[in-house]
Amino acid sequence: MIFNEIDQPKKIIIHCQNGARATIAESLLNKEGIDNVRVYLGGMNE
Repeated sequence: MIFNEIDQPKKIIIHCQNGARATIAESLLNKEGIDNVRVYLGGMNE
């Protein structure tokens, strides 16, 4: 994965259709030390 291309000083909001994949993505980013990530609750179906 290409984590060095993420502009880390900026806040990152991720979303997917129902929120499950976004939560997984948040976890992966956190493991790489990228902590400014938030999941848009509810996903695109809301």
